[in-house]
Amino acid sequence: MDGEEFFREIVLKLVDIKGMSKREVLEQIYPDELKTIFKQYAQQQQLKEIKRYEAYLWNMRAVAAGMGGESKSGESLYEIYSKELINTIKKISDVEAESKDSNFDVNAAYYEYERLKNKDSLSTEEEQRINELKQQLDEHINSEINKLKSIQQ
Repeated sequence: MDGEEFFREIVLKLVDIKGMSKREVLEQIYPDELKTIFKQYAQQQQLKEIKRYEAYLWNMRAVAAGMGGESKSGESLYEIYSKELINTIKKISDVEAESKDSNFDVNAAYYEYERLKNKDSLSTEEEQRINELKQQLDEHINSEINKLKSIQQ
């Protein structure tokens, strides 16, 4: 994915999340707000998923209580399905499963990147640092987009 396509994807995702037009997104949302916006969106989607699976759990319990049923090994279907749904809910609600870059300060990296990029002349070390920062920012944004995609599926 090239930079232009990547930028377009982020803008379209923000249009969807914020309910704004493309123009409004480009004019009103600043890069330092992206982490907060995507984090809030991910939390909202996570809560929706938890509620959905909790509803499955209660529906399954109601059906299983009325029907009984056992597996071939004699284990209660109610118990089997309850365990599976409870494990799924725990996985979805596990907040400690943060990405590897949870300590990455996207704002500081972005400001340093912009500061270096706007300098008139750069040393070799500064050029290398710009490339490192660009790569870190790209990886961070890709991981945030992948989180959103996994939540939507």
